[in-house]
Amino acid sequence: MMKSLLKCVAMTTICSFPGVGFASAETTVPDSMIGTWDISRAACLGDAEAGRMQVSQDRLDFWYGHADFAELVRTGPVLFIATDLFQEGTVEPGPSREYYRIEQRDGPDRIAFNVKGKEPRILVRCDYDGLRPPRQEPAPAAN
Repeated sequence: MMKSLLKCVAMTTICSFPGVGFASAETTVPDSMIGTWDISRAACLGDAEAGRMQVSQDRLDFWYGHADFAELVRTGPVLFIATDLFQEGTVEPGPSREYYRIEQRDGPDRIAFNVKGKEPRILVRCDYDGLRPPRQEPAPAAN
């Protein structure tokens, strides 16, 4: 039920964007969005992680926890994600359902990150131009 509801909401939202249609919907995170993001290049170089976010194929990692993807719909530069958010240090047991929108219209080194009901934050890529090494997947074990 939730899966079809999210797709319905995402597709309704998608249709409100000019030039974006149902045929372009996909269910994967584009490689250009995978990586580490923060509020500025200076923040990327610093030790504080309050604004930092790591995007992977199946979750978002924040300084306060992580959000596992429950459903994802992508159309062009826009990614709609329903997640199960696990916050560290909270007294509430279990995850809470959270909805995010990530948009990449201003090139590969900037995204607009939006939590449902809040203003979007513009984030810059941290793992480029020698600031931080690109994230490496572990090598498969040798048999």
